Amino acid sequence: MYGGAPPQEGGGGGMDLATLAAMEAMAEQERRQRYVKYAEGLLPLVLLVILGVFIAYKMGLISLGMIGFNKSLNVLILTDDPNAPQIMKLQNILQTQVGGYMGVSATATTTRLDPEFPVSTAQLAQYDVVILYQVHDKTLSLSQRDEISKYLAHGGRMIIVMDSGTCIPSSEVANTSITGTSSNTGVVCTGWGGGVQYDLGKYIPVECLSQYSSGQFCAPKDVYNVRLRFIDPNDPLNPNPGNPYYPSVSARISKMTVLSGIRVKDIGRTVAKVQVMQGNNVKETYYGIVAAEGLLGTKVLYFNYDPTITPAILYKALAWLT
Repeated sequence: MYGGAPPQEGGGGGMDLATLAAMEAMAEQERRQRYVKYAEGLLPLVLLVILGVFIAYKMGLISLGMIGFNKSLNVLILTDDPNAPQIMKLQNILQTQVGGYMGVSATATTTRLDPEFPVSTAQLAQYDVVILYQVHDKTLSLSQRDEISKYLAHGGRMIIVMDSGTCIPSSEVANTSITGTSSNTGVVCTGWGGGVQYDLGKYIPVECLSQYSSGQFCAPKDVYNVRLRFIDPNDPLNPNPGNPYYPSVSARISKMTVLSGIRVKDIGRTVAKVQVMQGNNVKETYYGIVAAEGLLGTKVLYFNYDPTITPAILYKALAWLT
C-alpha cells in the first residue's frame, strides 16, 4: 500500500516544466507580434503628425521653439564700418532680441580690403547667413564680388541691405566692360553686376536704375509716415500671418530711407512694398523686401531699408533663410 512509486507532480493531467516553458515562449512571441502590429498601425498616424507640424511651421503658424527645438546660427556681417551705430544696433538685435528658438552669434568684419575680410568661398561658407550692410562706403572689389558670387552659387544664404556692394574701385574698371557713375572718392557705382570671373548681379533679385535727373544709380530718398504691405498676407516673412500690413493697417513707421531707383528682376519675388501714407490713403509706393531662391538651396533676401527698423521681420528673415 505504501511501497508503490510516488505519483507525478500535478496528477495525471499535469505537464512537465519543459512543456510549460515552451507554452510561455509561444505566448511571449504572440505578445511581441501584437506589439509589432500595434506599432505598424501607429506609424501612419505618427507620420501624419510630423507632416502636419512641418506644414504648420512652413506656414508660420508655429515656431520650432514651440515644439522643443532650438537653433543656433552663426551670422557674418560684411560692412564698411563695424563700429557704425547701424551695425552695432543690428548685432544687438540679432544677439539679444531675435528671440524665439534662435540663438545667434553675429560677427561684423570690414569690407575695406582688410586682410580679415573672408576672401574665400570656404570661409564664407562657415556662416549660416551672410549680411552685406555697408553704411557709407558701398565698395566691393572685383575679387570680393567673385568670392561672394561663388558662395551664393554653392547654396549660400545672404541678406543685402539697400545699395551695399554697388560700387567698385575706379582702378578696377578697366578690367570690366561695365560703366557707371564715378565720383571723386575713387569708386565707380554701377549696381551689383560685374566681377572678374563671375557676375554677382546674377544672384541679386533687384537692379539699380539710373536716375536721369542726377545720373545716380539707386538714389536714396527719405520717406515718412510709412507702413509695409505684404503681397501675400501668409508669407513666411510676415510676423503677423493673415494681416498684410506691418506694423498694422493704421500704425505707421515714422521714417525710412529707401532707394527710389530699384527694379525687381525676373528671379525676384516681391515680398513687401513700402507704402507712404497720407492719412488713410497711399501716397507713394516703393519696393521694400524682395526674395530670390536658386539651385542648391541658394537664398537671397534684399531689404530696401534698414532692417533694424523692423526687428520682427528680421527674425522671420533668418528663419526663412535657414
